[in-house]
Amino acid sequence: MALDRLSMADQKRLWHLVLILFLVAFFSAGTAIYILYQTAFDRQVQDLNGLADTRLHLINSMAAFEREHNEDADPGGWREATISQIVASGTRINTLGATGEITIGEKTGDKVHFLAPVTSETDGQTNIFPIGSPFALPMQRAVQGENGFLIGEDYDGKKVLAAYRYSEILDIGLVAKLDLGEVRLPFLKAGLAVAGISFILVLVGAFIFRRIGEPLLRDLTESRNNLSLLLNSTGEAIYGFDTEGNCTFCNAACVEILGYTS
Repeated sequence: MALDRLSMADQKRLWHLVLILFLVAFFSAGTAIYILYQTAFDRQVQDLNGLADTRLHLINSMAAFEREHNEDADPGGWREATISQIVASGTRINTLGATGEITIGEKTGDKVHFLAPVTSETDGQTNIFPIGSPFALPMQRAVQGENGFLIGEDYDGKKVLAAYRYSEILDIGLVAKLDLGEVRLPFLKAGLAVAGISFILVLVGAFIFRRIGEPLLRDLTESRNNLSLLLNSTGEAIYGFDTEGNCTFCNAACVEILGYTS
């Protein structure tokens, strides 16, 4: 007897296959995007460290030149002259991205004093932050004589990738930083795009798979039902064994002859 529709169990098997197909596509795409993100992240870390080292070397060279040529005429003035040149050169670094920035600051008592105005989302226009504040973490470390790299909150409360350096000759800190959100954003967009495309492709694949697979499963179900009908309609006992001697099937006549009820 031909079947017009698949049984519920066969339909569940089809949808399980579709789900597996979607998960494989999703995790494959996700893994690829994660690897690309880590590569881009490592490159940004390398670029920030390289920029901080280069700028620190330039600042120290400028300070050494000013001290050598101007200290006799104006003792101590060479430091202010050097810092003024640094501030005048600007803080934005377009090669790093829209949020790329280099800042300098000094330690004044128990506070960090940025030597160029910055904007904090919590304090408004300010350039002074207490040591131990949750803000301006890279600069806090730099003005205390540390060199390194971190991911932490900057003066505006945003999480940044930051390379920080200490200039011993000027007794100031230098920070090269980039907002972490800017690094992540392209990959988040790519992840959403890939998820959407994967979902559409899986739906198309599921539709094609169902159109091809459903007739095959229907034929198999029909053959199985016909075989069962044939076995149960004969009066002869029919049974089968596997290679280990276990009975794998028998017809109704076999059950009856052997005296079982089912």
